[in-house]
Amino acid sequence: MTRYAPRCIVGVNIVPPQVKAARQRVEARYLADRIRLHLASATDLPFEAGRFTAITALECGFHFATTWSPAPQKPDRAPDARGRQA
Repeated sequence: MTRYAPRCIVGVNIVPPQVKAARQRVEARYLADRIRLHLASATDLPFEAGRFTAITALECGFHFATTWSPAPQKPDRAPDARGRQA
């Protein structure tokens, strides 16, 4: 908060106890005027488009449906009974 001094931070979490605990920590540090925490899903955010100047997402990528799929992993030769390439 002191290094970059953002005017406002908005946090989103879908787990009610985590939001409650985070709000308590924010209030204990007297930061409630600069940090807003919301109970919401990252896949259905309650904010209008263009609301934020920067976004950071942690530990959530696996919740989003994507069109990406890895290339199939096909070995040139089948492994032997011990799992080694023949």
